[in-house]
Amino acid sequence: MGYSFLDLARDVLNYANIPLSVEEIWDIAGKQGLLEKLASSGKTPIRTLSARIYVDIKNNNHSCFVQTSKRPAKFFIKGKEAELEEFENRQEEEKKEQHKFKERDLHILLSSFARSDEHFKCMTKTIYHEVSKRVKSGKNKWLHPDIVGVHFPFESYTENTLKLFDILKVNPYKLYSFEMKISLCLGNLRECYFRQYPIPVGRMRGIL
Repeated sequence: MGYSFLDLARDVLNYANIPLSVEEIWDIAGKQGLLEKLASSGKTPIRTLSARIYVDIKNNNHSCFVQTSKRPAKFFIKGKEAELEEFENRQEEEKKEQHKFKERDLHILLSSFARSDEHFKCMTKTIYHEVSKRVKSGKNKWLHPDIVGVHFPFESYTENTLKLFDILKVNPYKLYSFEMKISLCLGNLRECYFRQYPIPVGRMRGIL
């Protein structure tokens, strides 16, 4: 019996020693020269590889494969619990490393965007809610936005227009407030969107 798709998947997963998708398995197999050993002339070999692994897991009680995730679907070698746990711990540490920075580290990026964007053209300022006089636990967290901004369009108005604004007691400037989050998911989207700080008339609010 020749070299099969299951042989290829097993050899690659043992070599990589981490869970892989079928696309990743196929890519590594190509780099290792394993595709040349495979006796297949199908037009969609990656789909065939995926089907063979799924069928083997479902119908073969002695299958050496195990599915470790669904989106994306990844597979590993059954019985390598220690290696799988090590991989998952490493993934968790990498996620923590990515989120070491704080939301305020991103304020300079938002301020630069708000200053140059044609929609806003506003000057911004970070609000430090922790020094608010509303020191009651949790209250100041929901009272203040992260950043406020103001746009003064005076340079584009004529003197008569400014006088009319003054007579009508209309404020020509625009106020903005921004709420910045490092990440949004279904778990915190509702809470972040319905922040309870007051929004005066003429102010726009956004989550970035």
